[in-house]
Amino acid sequence: MKRIMALLVVVLFACSVVLLIAADINTVHAAKIRIVSGKVTAIYPIFGSKGSLTISSNQKIYTIYTGVKTNFHPPRWPIVGDWVRVRYIIDREGYYRAYDIYID
Repeated sequence: MKRIMALLVVVLFACSVVLLIAADINTVHAAKIRIVSGKVTAIYPIFGSKGSLTISSNQKIYTIYTGVKTNFHPPRWPIVGDWVRVRYIIDREGYYRAYDIYID
C-alpha cells in the first residue's frame, strides 16, 4: 500500500511539472509598444478596419497592418498624404501590428 501511494505521489508530481512547462510555453510575453510618425504613401483596406497602410518616415518605409482592434483617431481611414502617428508592436511573425492610428 505504501508503494502504491509513493508511486501515485511521483506520478502526480511529474504530471504537475509537465503542465507547468506546457503553460509556460504557451504564455504570450508582453511586446514593447513603439511609435512611428510619418506621411501615408499607400493604403490597402480589406474590410472595415482590416488592411494595411504604408508610411514614409525619415527615409524609411513602414508597412503597418491593421485589424479589428485598431483604433483610428478620428474614426476613419487616413488618405494618401495625411500625416499620422501610429502606436504598434512587432508580433511573433515580424509584422508591424497597429494599436492606435492618430491622423494629424
